Amino acid sequence: MNDFYGVISIQANQGIVTVTGYIQTQDNLERIEPLAREIRGVRDVNVQAEVGPNLPPYNG
Repeated sequence: MNDFYGVISIQANQGIVTVTGYIQTQDNLERIEPLAREIRGVRDVNVQAEVGPNLPPYNG
């Protein structure tokens, strides 16, 4: 996924979601886990993403 939130990769395996990559802001980074937990079947969320340096601003 590449959008105004950053550049991330999302993997899911047997109810465990792993998110890696770079997010534009700390606020968006902190939103990942609660949003992922709302998805039916998700048992655990492993956020390995971080706020990335020099991500371009959203021009949408």
